[in-house]
Amino acid sequence: MECLESVTCQSYSSIEIVIIDDFSQDNSVEVIEKWLAIHPQNCKFIKHSKNEGVCRSFNDALANANGKYFAPIAADDVWLPEKIKVQVEIMEKLASDVALVYSDAYLIDESGSELPGKFIETYKGEVSQPFEGWVFDELFRGNFIQGQASLIRRECLDAAGGYDETLRFEDWDMWLRLSKRYRVVFSSYASVKYRICNSSLLRTRGREISVSCDDMFIKLLRLGWLNTQQREDALYRMARRGFLAYECREPGHLRMLAELLRYRPRLRTGVALLFAALGVPFGYYSRLVVLCLGAKAVFAGLWKKAT
Repeated sequence: MECLESVTCQSYSSIEIVIIDDFSQDNSVEVIEKWLAIHPQNCKFIKHSKNEGVCRSFNDALANANGKYFAPIAADDVWLPEKIKVQVEIMEKLASDVALVYSDAYLIDESGSELPGKFIETYKGEVSQPFEGWVFDELFRGNFIQGQASLIRRECLDAAGGYDETLRFEDWDMWLRLSKRYRVVFSSYASVKYRICNSSLLRTRGREISVSCDDMFIKLLRLGWLNTQQREDALYRMARRGFLAYECREPGHLRMLAELLRYRPRLRTGVALLFAALGVPFGYYSRLVVLCLGAKAVFAGLWKKAT
């Protein structure tokens, strides 16, 4: 309810509201319908008959939106009154090669009490200057754009191909795709209260989020967008996750090892993929690696003495 009220209380009046309920299992639909009954707005309410995921929900919102700009907000967050007005005024003065404007966000707890710090310093660390311009390299190191604090040029979203429905998160992947082709601008007006909840997607589905991060890096490798250092960083992450997934027998571990072997062909990875495909427990593989490393060390020592 607080989220909906924050949208209708915007000082900028030309707003179309598209509400997506992704088959919620609480009383969200009832709350929204009661709110709509007493708040006649330029609004569409779309209810999914099954859980489709956040990216499908965003694409459905885009398919039903007509505006020049797209401003996402999650059900537990709050826009400050000048959010849309300030960001639209900024975007209207900028060239079409700017895809989005974003700001910092205040942090609040589940009860709405303000928490210390803001989004960027909490998740990115202290920065002397907000990142703007061509920010792909910085975004690759970690996301610093809070989705609810953004305003995105619709034509840029369409050119990027919409949100990737194979992923469990929508923002980081989209920011990387947009920042590869367009500039980004920072607004000093902190425009959102971002709620930290124990039930958030990041906290409840952390492993699935991590797998989606791996899928995103694989996609960047396939596109050839990464420089040498970025490529090494992506492969290091994939190796760490791939071998851990093999050890824990997580779904998708064979695919991860296969992708790692494709982009970094090494004997160790090939043996791991073979063992995993045959159902050999990770413990046997790790013992083989230790044995091979020990034999290599002994052989190197003998070779040194011989020469």
